[in-house]
Amino acid sequence: MFFLPPGHDCEVDLHTPLDTVHIHLHSELFQELTNDVRIELEPLFGEAEVITYHLMSVVEQMLREEESSNALIADSVALAIASRLILTRSPGSGPQRRGRARQLNTRQIRVIREFIEENLSTDIRLDELAGMCGMSPAHFIRRFKATTGVPPHRYVLQLRVEQARRLLAGSSIRSLPEIALACGFSHQQHLTSAFRRFTGLTPAAYRRSAQV
Repeated sequence: MFFLPPGHDCEVDLHTPLDTVHIHLHSELFQELTNDVRIELEPLFGEAEVITYHLMSVVEQMLREEESSNALIADSVALAIASRLILTRSPGSGPQRRGRARQLNTRQIRVIREFIEENLSTDIRLDELAGMCGMSPAHFIRRFKATTGVPPHRYVLQLRVEQARRLLAGSSIRSLPEIALACGFSHQQHLTSAFRRFTGLTPAAYRRSAQV
């Protein structure tokens, strides 16, 4: 794995074909995670870093799937990668430990939930949700999870499945592909996978049981 902080160049001479994944992280991510304290990160040249590698593999898999609803997860993974690089590539000790994250207030949670429910069929972005609370994405994720017990992308997925359950139980007219798109899933298989994970049933089986 290679990591190049801003201002560093690297030339690599490859003698055999090699598939690579390039991930570019905004410097603002690192500033948010270090509370705007400037830290000179050390580059990484061809060394193994298992946790960062697995995080990058998640991004690669999402790119292969081309799911529009993966955008929120990708934002969260980018923050996780930046956090890991700060921990492993900072001179000396890692970042200071933070105390327990503060929670969002009742109004903020209500506004966030209403926005998500009104936009379930669209691609909901992490920076949108954070901006509604006047926070950076990094701070928003910490406070949101401290309040709800789950990260934002998981919460959005739960609401998508809840909406799918309502639509499946309410009418047999709409097809499963139509319901998938209405709930923000890119196709029926994506809906089926998420629905089974949360309910233990496929959408078709749930529809049959709900309409008996």
